Amino acid sequence: MKILHFPYLIQREIFNHLLPFELILLSLCSKRMKQILPAIRSQSLSIKASIILSDKNKAVFWTKIGRKRCNILNFNTVYLYQTRNGSNWKTFEFGDSQVACGISWRHYPSLCLENFCSKQNFKTVIQNIYIYLCALFHSPQSKIQTHRLYECQCSKALKRSDNFWFYKNDWNLEKYGLVSPDDSIHNSTNLLILHTGYQISQFLTSFRGSYAVFLNAETQDSCARKFLERWITQSFDMMSSIIVYQKSGWKFDEKAVLEGLRIEKPPICNNLRRYPYGSILQRQHKFTPDTFDCSSGVDIRRPADGRRATIKLTSDYFMFFVWRH
Repeated sequence: MKILHFPYLIQREIFNHLLPFELILLSLCSKRMKQILPAIRSQSLSIKASIILSDKNKAVFWTKIGRKRCNILNFNTVYLYQTRNGSNWKTFEFGDSQVACGISWRHYPSLCLENFCSKQNFKTVIQNIYIYLCALFHSPQSKIQTHRLYECQCSKALKRSDNFWFYKNDWNLEKYGLVSPDDSIHNSTNLLILHTGYQISQFLTSFRGSYAVFLNAETQDSCARKFLERWITQSFDMMSSIIVYQKSGWKFDEKAVLEGLRIEKPPICNNLRRYPYGSILQRQHKFTPDTFDCSSGVDIRRPADGRRATIKLTSDYFMFFVWRH
């Protein structure tokens, strides 16, 4: 690598301008690079690690730069595959990007395990990676936090598919940012997320269930508009209702969300146009009395099957209701 031939002061200046996840990738390039990085870069970072136990175990390594939290590496038990020549590959998430890495570990015997992504070895692998990162960034080691994502039944009388997800001790999804497009959470019949944050874009892109309520979301207008376009052009037979409440300081622009959509007038009704909300989420979240009053909403229609949906939109919330008749 050319960087190894630069003078010491130039190397130090380069390393000091790289982000933590960039330094991790650089340290994995060669044995020599792994050795000189901690020696040249004397700045210390406090690295923390958290494990989320669910149907697909996940972990996140993070630090703080100033007052801002910075996720430097996400790791999970899936996405391990072999190439035709038998080499192992693993997809890691660095910052906002996913990188497919070949796993050889010739220079990292402490990280080498036979069943690299097995659930039995998961905690050991995370511990070894944490030790590696602490050595790289001159960080004192602290206890790895463990959280559990629970899927539970609301009542014995409910069918197996009628489940909802919740988080023990008000677990903050926004804090860890670990939801991927293929997570089974997207297939939930009833989904309630207490702290959604920027992950709302992932949910609006990937949710395939029936009812969902997202609280404390950081939703961009373009994200809500793309969700509506997705519903119009694709088939979502299960979907009934999506309700998004914005986080304090985040606002919707009604004109921007509805831009380019073909809006239809709602049918004329003598009675109050009230949506028949049939989700058990009503037991878990207290809705305001006018939540399901759709008389003030606007309608869109899906050309493929003629199905109609109502949109209720203010600066603080986005509500989407699909009519079954």
